[in-house]
Amino acid sequence: MPFVQIRSGQRPRLQLAACGVEAICELPRGQPYWSAEANNARLALKALRAILGGGLVAGVLDLTYALVEWSLRGSTPARVLQSIASGVLGRAAYAGGWATAALGIAFHFAIATGACAVYFAASRRIALLVERPVVCGALYGVAVYFVMQLIVLPLSAVPWKVSFPASRIASGLVAHVACVGLPIALAIRWADASPARGGRR
Repeated sequence: MPFVQIRSGQRPRLQLAACGVEAICELPRGQPYWSAEANNARLALKALRAILGGGLVAGVLDLTYALVEWSLRGSTPARVLQSIASGVLGRAAYAGGWATAALGIAFHFAIATGACAVYFAASRRIALLVERPVVCGALYGVAVYFVMQLIVLPLSAVPWKVSFPASRIASGLVAHVACVGLPIALAIRWADASPARGGRR
């Protein structure tokens, strides 16, 4: 197992041990050297930044879209955010003022970050998700939309009947592709986790 041995005032040295034979060689200056543990920690930190960054961007874009769309329908920002919170709190969310609206914001970004984490986890096994972020991101946005509409909302505590008017389906799909799927896929691509570059285990 190779490891880097660095001593004060000396050039970095690489020690290799195989079949009971050790070889030590000096490595050129000016290059970064990582132990296996340090490299794993560095990759984990980069992945965490990608997941949190992708979740943040997707959450901001999707929430902005929802606020604009529903404001055009006569709703207020607080009401939109309370509607998100109602998925957990039910009808009581609408009586909580800005406290439950704040919970709605927290729930919204938790869902966006969770969606990004799912994409990241899948990309550890499916290289195409990293190599073709635009196509795969668009398809993932569609998948997230239908999972939310067909599974999450019906199982939640929202106090209204879940329906699928055609006009809403089209706009919802576009929004989830542009505001959710693409930002998430591009964030994971930015993490540079393709197999050829050593980012996937």
